[in-house]
Amino acid sequence: MIEIYSNHICQFVEACSHHILCKRGLYPDAIFVSRLAFGNPVKKSIHPGVNQFIEESLDGLLTALDARGEPNNVEGIDLLIQDYDGDMVEKYAFRFGTIKIRPKQRNAVADKVLRPVEYSDETQELLRNSLLKLNARIGDLGPIENVKGCSFNYQIFVNERGAKAVTDNHTEIPWQVEKSTEHILDIIAQNVPVMSAKENSYNFSIHIDLYNKDMQN
Repeated sequence: MIEIYSNHICQFVEACSHHILCKRGLYPDAIFVSRLAFGNPVKKSIHPGVNQFIEESLDGLLTALDARGEPNNVEGIDLLIQDYDGDMVEKYAFRFGTIKIRPKQRNAVADKVLRPVEYSDETQELLRNSLLKLNARIGDLGPIENVKGCSFNYQIFVNERGAKAVTDNHTEIPWQVEKSTEHILDIIAQNVPVMSAKENSYNFSIHIDLYNKDMQN
């Protein structure tokens, strides 16, 4: 069974989030710069407001991942793109499968986070391939209609312990907490697979749901 530190999971979701926001046109190209993530070239926002929202949201994810108790308190997280009416446009779903997620390392004396642990080769390969596949799928998508009126948010799927950890540590959460397991509205969404759970032995998966606005009303 593969083991990945929680902060590496958050770094992966963060890199995907920035890249998605750029490639799907939610913000001008001018606020993005080129960076490397897990060996892949990605786009990263330099806008303080956008970055703060992402960081605060993923800090909540990190808290849930690090909660004591079961090995996996978090089933997955979604990046949601919504239109000006709040209707769903696209959903990028990340599911962590059977990966054993370890809490980030801390200094037991000073209670400070240590320098990030280097990725294992197995972690590097999984997350690098996932980013490659995600970028390729995004390139196949058509443009979002009226994208200037769209916004983004997150939705996390946790067990009771994970939800309690987030609630106890974050009084103002900018994203939604949902109980495991999700209910996908297949009737109004076209599912675009990115990384199938069958492609790896950890059931790690990514997919995109493209929503039909007319069927949501």
